[in-house]
Amino acid sequence: MRRLFAIMFATVAVLVASLGAVYASSNTTPALAEDGVTNAAEVGVTVKAVDYAFQPSTVTLTSGDKVTLTFSNEDGGVDHNIEVSKLFTSNECNGPCTFTVSFVAPAPGEYQIFCITHPDMVGTLKVN
Repeated sequence: MRRLFAIMFATVAVLVASLGAVYASSNTTPALAEDGVTNAAEVGVTVKAVDYAFQPSTVTLTSGDKVTLTFSNEDGGVDHNIEVSKLFTSNECNGPCTFTVSFVAPAPGEYQIFCITHPDMVGTLKVN
């Protein structure tokens, strides 16, 4: 009986020691809210509509940037808007007019910029 008790005690001691070693070797540091998050930049961008074209025709941003885009329609008496595929669509305005749109730059890739009323009026939003 004594021998059985000694074997049971030794088994429990080994089990407790093993669990303690596993727990001690695990990463018990809690993740912080900032882990993996970069500080997003606040970026101002201006795009103009001039002679039925976007100027500049290409806008480059970094993914996660907080963007304020100022759209300036400089074509007098002409309706233009600015739309970025999968991101936003502005209302049309009859030039000359100016408005702003705010958004967060999406995942890296290239996105088409266009005017809904003028299909040939296109540009590119490049996101790094």
